[in-house]
This record gives sequence, structure tokens and C-alpha cells, in this order.
Amino acid sequence: MNIANIEIKHAATSTNSTIDSVVTEPRSTSSRKDKIELIKIISAILVPLMIGVFTIVTTIQELKSNKQARDQELLIFHLQHEQNKDLADNAQKQTILNEYQSFLAKLLREDGIQLDGNKASRLVTRYRTLTALAQLDPTRKVFLFKSLYEAKLISYKKYNATHNENPVIDLSSADLTNVYLEPSSSSIMDSSVYEQMDLSGVNLRNASLSRLRFSNVRFRGTAMDMVDLRYTFGTSVDFYDSSLNQATFYKAEYKDTIFREARLKNANLTRFICKDCLFMDSDLENAVFSDGNYYYGDFLGASMSNCIMVNAYFLNSSFAMADFNGCTMHKVEFVDSDFQRANFQNVDLTGGMFINCAVHDTDFRNCTMIRTELSGSTFRRANFERCTGLTDEQLKQAKTLAGSTLPNVQQLLHTGVANLERIASGLPHEDLCYGVWLDFNLVSMRTETIGNKLHELRSNLELQRSRERVKELEAQFAQL
Repeated sequence: MNIANIEIKHAATSTNSTIDSVVTEPRSTSSRKDKIELIKIISAILVPLMIGVFTIVTTIQELKSNKQARDQELLIFHLQHEQNKDLADNAQKQTILNEYQSFLAKLLREDGIQLDGNKASRLVTRYRTLTALAQLDPTRKVFLFKSLYEAKLISYKKYNATHNENPVIDLSSADLTNVYLEPSSSSIMDSSVYEQMDLSGVNLRNASLSRLRFSNVRFRGTAMDMVDLRYTFGTSVDFYDSSLNQATFYKAEYKDTIFREARLKNANLTRFICKDCLFMDSDLENAVFSDGNYYYGDFLGASMSNCIMVNAYFLNSSFAMADFNGCTMHKVEFVDSDFQRANFQNVDLTGGMFINCAVHDTDFRNCTMIRTELSGSTFRRANFERCTGLTDEQLKQAKTLAGSTLPNVQQLLHTGVANLERIASGLPHEDLCYGVWLDFNLVSMRTETIGNKLHELRSNLELQRSRERVKELEAQFAQL
């Protein structure tokens, strides 16, 4: 019985297991199918997407490559176009030069070197010359210019000091900008010397003329801004009324040269040597004169404000009514020079020298005169108000301070009144009383009584009496 029951239970269990396995198997198969279907769906979506992305990337790369190719083609086309344009322009300019040379050669054969066979010849030649220069590049301008000079068509004849014959071709208003005229040994037409040449009224802006030599050359009214004149040598050169702003004269040397009414703002005159040069009424604002040497120069009425004159040297030069306002004049030397009504306001004269100079009615207000030497110079009616660095020892170096105004009360009390007689002892008779008037003026003590007494002293030139009056006035001053 028990055996039978066990067999029945085993059979039942086997049957249940078979049923469960039959039920579970369809479920597992269905799950795998779902996964496969999902993978198929995802693949169906991703593959076209990837193909699309690949297509887009490929298209972008192709477009970029095509753009680069087009840009390269455009660049090549542009360069070729510019090259062709330059070639055409170059050919055109050469044609202009050739035609001008042919025209000029024919005219010279017919009318002679002076072009005097026909009254209209010079006028026509001038017109053709100016037209050609306006169309040529700087290199061809130089060739044409040198051709004219070699043929003496732009030279003038100098008969005497008052009579000159004008050049055959008038180059006034000609365009010679950016030309390079520096001497070159490789050039067939090279010339470093230009004599009796007339370039009045010519446009020479930004031209390079360095290392050339000029003799009796006229640059009257010429536009020469930013011109390079380094290492040039000039004799009897005329820059009257020319524009030389920002021009460079570094290490240049000129003699008997006229800069009258010329404009030299911001010009570089470093190590410039000028003998017998005329700078009357010229504008030299912000110019640099450092390490330059000037002999027998005339700077009458010149505007030289804010200039740099470090280590500059001036001998026997005239600066009447010159304006030096705001200049830096460290270690500048003025020897045997004349200053009449000059303006030295706000000038730094540290370490400078006035040796045997005549300085009359000159304004030194707000100057810096530290270690400035005044040896043998006459300062008549000079104004040193608010001047700094001026000491008793410096004042004693001056030959006279007649009618001048010293810097301030404090300095006067220390160096002026106490040592007035010593300062005045080396002065001529007529200067003694002016020195006394000077000191009372500085401390604002010019009462009517003292003023009258000083006027009396000016009319009395006897040395002994003047010295006695000096002592009396010193005593009065001490009581005030």
C-alpha cells in the first residue's frame, strides 16, 4: 500500500513538472523574440541615421574642400590679376617715360638746349614734364629728374649776387614725393653733387636725399616734410619759406644757408653743424638741437618753444626776440651771443653757459638755472622772477645785472642785500645804482621816497658817492 502510494505521488509530481516546463518554455521563447524584434527596430533606426550622419559629414567636408579650392582659385586669379595689372601699369609708365624722352629729345633738337627757338616751347615742356612726373612711379621719377639735371634743364645761372637766370624748365609744383636720390655706385647716372639747381615749389615730401652735396641749390617754398637729409653737405642752400616739418638733418653740415620763415616743427637737428645760417622768423617748435654746433647764426624772431638742446653749442649767434618757452637746454653753451627781448620762460638751463653774452630785456621767469654759468655776460633789465637754482656765486659771474629782477625775497635776503656791494663791486659806474634798485624792487619796497633817491643816483655816476648811498639804502632796507 505504501509502495503504491509512493508511485502515485511520484507520477503526479512528474506530471506537474512536465506541465510547468511546457508552460515556461513558451514564455522564454516569447521574451527572446521580443528582444530580437527590439534589436531589429533599433538597427532599422540607427543604420539610416548613421548613413545620414556620414552623408552630412562627407558633404560638409566636400563643401569645405570645394570652398578651399574656390578660395585658392580666387586667390590665384586675384594674384594673377594684380600681376597683370602691375605689368600693364608698369608698361604704361614706361610708355609715358619713353614718350616724354622722345618729345624732349625732338624739342631739344629743334629749339636747342635753351628751348628758345619758340616762345611756347618752355611752357609746353613744363606742362609735359609735370604731367609725366605726376603719372610715374618714384623710380622713374628719379630717372627723369636726373636726366633733366644732367641736361642742365633745371639749373639756373648765377651772374652775380642780384641777377640770376631762371632754369629752362620750371619744376614748381612738380610731384617728386617718395623719391630716393641717395647716391649709389651701381647707378650709371649716379651723382652725389647737385649745383645751381632750382627745386623751388616742388613737392619732395618723404623723399630720401641723404649723403648728397648741395651747392647753390634753391628749395624756396618747397614741401619737404619728413625728408631725409642725413649726412648731407650744403653750401649757399636756400630753404626760404620751405616746409621741413619732421625733416632729418642728422650729422648734416651746412654753410651760408637760409632757413628764413621755414617750418621745421619736430625736425631732427641732432649733431647738425651750421655756419652762417639764417633762421629768421623760422618755426622750430619741438625741434631737437642736441649735440649740434651753430656758428654766426641769426635766429631773430625764431619760434623755438619746447625744443631739446642738450649739449648744443652756439657761437656769435643772435637770438633777438627768439622764443625758447619750455625748452630743455641741459649743458647748452651760448658764447659771444646776443639776446635782445628773448623769451626764456619755463626753460631748464641746468648746467648751461652764457659766456660773454649780451642779454637785454629778456624774460627768464620760472627758469631752472642750476649750475648755469653767467661769466662775463651783461644782463640788463632781465627778469629772473621765480627762477630756481640761481645763487650768489652765479650772480657774481655776470658783468652787470643793471635793472634786472632777481628771483624771490628769500633768495635776495640770503644772497642779494647782504652781498650787494660785493656783487656790484665789479660793475661799471652806471650799473651800480641799477643793482640797488633791483633789490628794493624784488622785496616790493619801492616807496616813492626810495624811488626818487634811486632816480637821483642814476643821474650821478661818481663811484664814491654811489657806494655811500648804497650803504644808506641798505640801512633803510634793514629797518623796513
